[in-house]
Amino acid sequence: MKSFATYALFGGSFDPPHAGHQKIVDAVLKLDWIDAVIISPAFKNPFKEQYNASPSLRLEWCKTLFKGSDKIVNNFEIEQNRAVYTIEAFNHLSKLYNIQAIVIGADNLKSIQKWRDFEALNSKVKWIVISRPNEPLETSALREFYVVPIEINISSSEIRNGKKLDFVDSAIKKQVLKEYNLLKNSESQ
Repeated sequence: MKSFATYALFGGSFDPPHAGHQKIVDAVLKLDWIDAVIISPAFKNPFKEQYNASPSLRLEWCKTLFKGSDKIVNNFEIEQNRAVYTIEAFNHLSKLYNIQAIVIGADNLKSIQKWRDFEALNSKVKWIVISRPNEPLETSALREFYVVPIEINISSSEIRNGKKLDFVDSAIKKQVLKEYNLLKNSESQ
């Protein structure tokens, strides 16, 4: 990796990580101005109650799935043992990496102005907005953004509910099925 490499920060629950997350990382790495993606699993999302899988297990799954010098799985948020706001993660990780962009799903756009210190964050980064098929984009709050369409429609909640299990990578599938009590569901798919 070159010393002046440009990084994108991709935070999330990853409860569990799936083919959609992998496709997002691969698509971001195809942008000619991004050299690497930092994958940062959350200990707890400030806007959600709780997760199903433990933080350490979600971190382990991410480390299994995201390999290579251009994919860095970082445990900063999990080590804090509390909800970490994006601005906190960005400020900390920017001391270590030249983070120029933050990757978000288009579903975040409706609440992004409620994020802690959004204006400060917005002034520092470019946004890489991942859009799903037929999803409206309200990007007026973003100073600078790039839309990356992803032709895969999957969410972690669907997997937790026993649907679309084919989107779970074989490297972690057995653990995922066990963690979410889905072993019976997988036999019927």
